[in-house]
Amino acid sequence: MNSHPIQILLVLSICSTCCASALAQLSPCPGNAIFEDSGQDLGYSPMVALGDLDGDGDLDALMANVYPDAGNRVWLNDSQGNFIDSGQTVGMYSTASVALGDLDGDGDLDIFEVNTNNQPDRVYFNDGNAVFTDSDQELGNSDNHSVVLGDLDWDGDLDAIVVNWMGGDPVNIYINDGTGIFTDSGQDMGSVDFYSVALGDLDGDGDLDAFFGSYGNNRVYLNDGVGTFTDNGQWILAGLYWNSHSVDLGDLDGDGDLDAFLSSWTANRIYLNDGTGYFVDSGQRLGDNKSFGVSLGDLDGDGDLDAFVANEWPDTNRVYLNEGNGLFIDSGLEIGINGSHAVILGDLDGDGDLDALVPNRWGDSPSTVYINRCAARHFRRGECNGDGNINISDVLFLLDYLFKSNQALSCYDAADVNDDGSNNIIDVFSMLAYFFNGAVAPPVPFNSCGFDPTDDDLDCEQFVGCP
Repeated sequence: MNSHPIQILLVLSICSTCCASALAQLSPCPGNAIFEDSGQDLGYSPMVALGDLDGDGDLDALMANVYPDAGNRVWLNDSQGNFIDSGQTVGMYSTASVALGDLDGDGDLDIFEVNTNNQPDRVYFNDGNAVFTDSDQELGNSDNHSVVLGDLDWDGDLDAIVVNWMGGDPVNIYINDGTGIFTDSGQDMGSVDFYSVALGDLDGDGDLDAFFGSYGNNRVYLNDGVGTFTDNGQWILAGLYWNSHSVDLGDLDGDGDLDAFLSSWTANRIYLNDGTGYFVDSGQRLGDNKSFGVSLGDLDGDGDLDAFVANEWPDTNRVYLNEGNGLFIDSGLEIGINGSHAVILGDLDGDGDLDALVPNRWGDSPSTVYINRCAARHFRRGECNGDGNINISDVLFLLDYLFKSNQALSCYDAADVNDDGSNNIIDVFSMLAYFFNGAVAPPVPFNSCGFDPTDDDLDCEQFVGCP
């Protein structure tokens, strides 16, 4: 090709006048519920809690450990979804579950730990840097299974509901004095062995009610606003043995109230709320796996709540996608063969979608992180303006996008001419060098349709130039 230094100098001149605009921001694609195993080994655990433990703005992880000589572990996120063991061991008990919240009112996240084998529950205070100190409280002495935090008595601090499934009180409600010191409220919640609990305003009166999962029939307890709970008399069918191991609440059908998704060993079930705290079986039976945990979130970026279900070995974890009206379809994804015990969702790599951290209590695979990736689409690299050709007009279009923001890119991957994972002025230089200086052609797919061969967060919302 002929050299055209004038054109290149013209582009450089344009760029110099637009230096205030600098580089265009990377525009990541939304997650599409395509989960990729990150390959991390976070040990073996029955439960995990996510939160910003060290105050750096990303989500860290607290992994419960059922083995008393191992202790709970604090894993710090590097903001890209990679977790580093802090080396800290929190507690030396047989821990079944943990929850994070600002318990002492100092602005950071503390730990409420529930233990099994008749060991007391414990509270640990954070110094703000993910270093935890035992508060020396000993709460109860049952075989506890799960805990949830919330302001039950409307006094502005976080209280706790703990459930246990063998002996003792089936439920303990602990009231916080505002400094992280808890007192058992002494409420009698009946004799049902509960296995899980979720909090939410179920009857629309503004306070937090409780949905309890059980071996038998699930129960709803309504809050009077000051932390006293009353059974609303509803027995919600759980099915066969080992049902309702986990429950999560969310508006599944878009009517403004909280519905319930229950994981089960016989089939996951969805109960729809009538707005007053009474639930109706939707009739759906999702899967026939040994489901232990469930977490709700918008996994595919369409605005409604989907479900990530953690299954016991040898079943794989599954994703169920909501059609927007509370009807779920199996996405077909089979994620890991792990012996998974729970799942928690959060934006772990900072790209704006929900990823999954799945603790595995046993099996061949340890607890790990699954990153929500973009669904791959065909495109032609360098075809920026959508006219079906790759030429200088694409360069001008990209310049307009970078520095004037008059254009919108329908395919960020196509505009990533040098395939470095971002859209910036280097892409312009790469195209000019190819057109006018005889440089090497841009990376594939160039001049033919194909997928992006590298792993980055850029994607195509649409690309009309490929079949």
